[in-house]
Amino acid sequence: MYADFSSEDIKQAAELRGWKAYDAAEKILSQYASPAYFHELNPAEKITFVQGVLELAHIYALQNRVDQALLLLSWAESLEDDYLKALCCLKYAEILVGLDEFERAQSYLTELDKIIAKRSNRNQTSGAYFGQGSEYEEEEEGTWGDFRISSQVLKAAVESKAMADKYGDFYGDYVKLRRFQQIAGRSRDPKYRVEALKLADELLAKQSAGKKAKSHTPTKENVFIAAAGYLKGELLFENLNPASSAAEINAVKQYLTKFVDSNPEGIYRGETLLLLGRLTLELEQNASNAEKYYSRAYQYFTAARKKKDALDLF
Repeated sequence: MYADFSSEDIKQAAELRGWKAYDAAEKILSQYASPAYFHELNPAEKITFVQGVLELAHIYALQNRVDQALLLLSWAESLEDDYLKALCCLKYAEILVGLDEFERAQSYLTELDKIIAKRSNRNQTSGAYFGQGSEYEEEEEGTWGDFRISSQVLKAAVESKAMADKYGDFYGDYVKLRRFQQIAGRSRDPKYRVEALKLADELLAKQSAGKKAKSHTPTKENVFIAAAGYLKGELLFENLNPASSAAEINAVKQYLTKFVDSNPEGIYRGETLLLLGRLTLELEQNASNAEKYYSRAYQYFTAARKKKDALDLF
């Protein structure tokens, strides 16, 4: 039989995996190497055990111990319960994304989406969910919502790679940033907003690197980097609320102002001025100053329209 185990062990092993401390992680997960007594576990224990098996398989895969990884993954794939299948699809996709096997990862994400769609649809007559019943969880919408968010995170990596291959790295990075901004808006977990801000900063850093490399010539603003500047402003603004301190509000205002001033006629500056107007009106409750930002935004869009009309004449 197995010794006592908990999800905390698996979280610790996952952290060690992130630090590439594979031997230490494997030692923590040693009891998950064989599912021989799986049938003797209660439903809650089975969930934890499958998560441990999948994490151990991930560690094996990163060590290029393919046969051992596939043995555990194949066992997990054979489980019939939808919840456990969803765990397996998600982990398989995560492993494949980490190995740059994006097309194969997409196939598992597609299968995960099918499970989520089936489990998220309630039977209006009985109040039960369509599909096979699960003994492992309470069928709460939040549970499957978490799966959906995790799926979207991996899809962002898959789509980013596909767009980068087709249209270049800047566009691929922008797509990933945009997807993470959307995920941050749907999830209660602040880590996705933090990740989105990190992606924005990484994209903005490429513009700075370009300027240093070509300091002797004017650098044309990259449209995707400009978009990253604006999206960072949106992310910062969306994290504010009426209870935010004056210092927090002012920090966001300074960032937005700096972005506009860096290239007043550049793209996304009009949208940023509108954001400054909202911040000033809704959070600082200063209608007079808000009107100034809205007036500047109007002038920006009017000038942009005139330029477009002039170009259309040629």
